Amino acid sequence: MDSNEVKVIYARIFDRISLWASPSFHRSVITILIFLIFGIPLIAYLQNLVAQIKYFSLLVWIVAFLISTFNIVVYLILFAFLIVASVLYWTLRQIRKTKVITDDFNENLNLWAIPLGASWTIQKCEGRLGKMLSVTASEYPATLKGAYWWYDYEVEFETKIKKNASRKSENFSVVIRSESNFNGIMLQFTKTHLRPHFIYNGTFIIDNNAVQQLPTILDLDNWIKVKVVVKGNDVQIFINDYPLQYKIPTKVFNNVANELLYKGLVSLQDIEDSNREIDSKLSKIRDIESMPASPAKDAALPLIEPIRSTIPVNSKIILEYQKGSVGFRESGKERACFRSFKIKKI
Repeated sequence: MDSNEVKVIYARIFDRISLWASPSFHRSVITILIFLIFGIPLIAYLQNLVAQIKYFSLLVWIVAFLISTFNIVVYLILFAFLIVASVLYWTLRQIRKTKVITDDFNENLNLWAIPLGASWTIQKCEGRLGKMLSVTASEYPATLKGAYWWYDYEVEFETKIKKNASRKSENFSVVIRSESNFNGIMLQFTKTHLRPHFIYNGTFIIDNNAVQQLPTILDLDNWIKVKVVVKGNDVQIFINDYPLQYKIPTKVFNNVANELLYKGLVSLQDIEDSNREIDSKLSKIRDIESMPASPAKDAALPLIEPIRSTIPVNSKIILEYQKGSVGFRESGKERACFRSFKIKKI
């Protein structure tokens, strides 16, 4: 309680006394007499009492009272409570620290999990002060270590696409929802188009239904401002403040030919066609096997083995990306530079 609050309390008390005494001469006299008889001696007594208090003795008395009142069990409980509270406080501080991660690529690349053979180097920034990250020969993306368990976040950075001998190599790629270097969603940007890919156990599956034209044409060798907001299955992308939308689909395929996954790059349409073809053949086999005993079933049974022999070795594929980190990928002769990286959990 500060001095202003004390003044307000006393003002309210004395205002009420004044209002009671002011209408009558007799009330005023009674009020003055009461103050002279009781008020002045009470104030003097309180002043003397405060002056005589030995504060150190009072502190010793409080400590002795606590010692005599509480037993060792209570002290242990209080000690344990303090330890738990300290651990929780430290944990909350660490959680707050992880809400935002930045990297200006000034010193090292310790924040990133970089695959063997990938060329990730820190270089002097071209056209800007500071340093930049140069990425090339990175078949698989390198990913930020501190965000594998993040669900929703905003990513901001600047990038520059370097001129290459082949136009097919002129692009940059950012990876989201990546739980490792071999799984995630890759958003590949050419000068004119967005080409989303699934990365499934090292296989790149292009989401051919979601390829879309950019609202602007990207310049080579110029810095491009990029912002990616990942929230649920919705991805908002801003390229030099031009907006784009992408929705991460969840796909489950029960029977996909394994040979497709050995190619390294395949389209989602190929995956769907393979799953549909194998499902159709398995359905024919089940239909024959479920037929009641009859001459028709006896005639159809010899067809099962020829159908089964055409079914390739297959496996179940689940394309589901609910959480994961971010990263960059430039394969082969592709080369892009990155700077001013920032990710914020939302």
